[in-house]
Amino acid sequence: MRLSILYDGNTTPDSTWLRKDGTTIGAWAFARDVPTNAWSAVISYNFEKDAHYDFIVRNKAVGNTALRYTLPGYRHIYTAPFTYQRLLAFNQSLGMQSIDITPSHNYIYFTDDSVNILTTKNSP
Repeated sequence: MRLSILYDGNTTPDSTWLRKDGTTIGAWAFARDVPTNAWSAVISYNFEKDAHYDFIVRNKAVGNTALRYTLPGYRHIYTAPFTYQRLLAFNQSLGMQSIDITPSHNYIYFTDDSVNILTTKNSP
């Protein structure tokens, strides 16, 4: 599983810990995922069905402060794998803020950045 946090320019996630019943059972580092404009940690753990976990995310220290966030009571739900399909080719995404979906969900619009020229593209 991939735990992703949108990049906002003000904070840098450092690591995440997975805890169960108060015991740390895993720790993973975040890396910048440039195409999606997010920070991601790939969590490799065999989650137990119906068990509850806590994720703790720690940001890198800025000065003498390191922020920590907790996602309590996480329960992993196993589903069928996603089927991926390329909709459009693009050079560089400008992140989640440059994507829009029509109310009918028939079209996806996004902004492509190619050599500092912004182009709006769509896909049915």
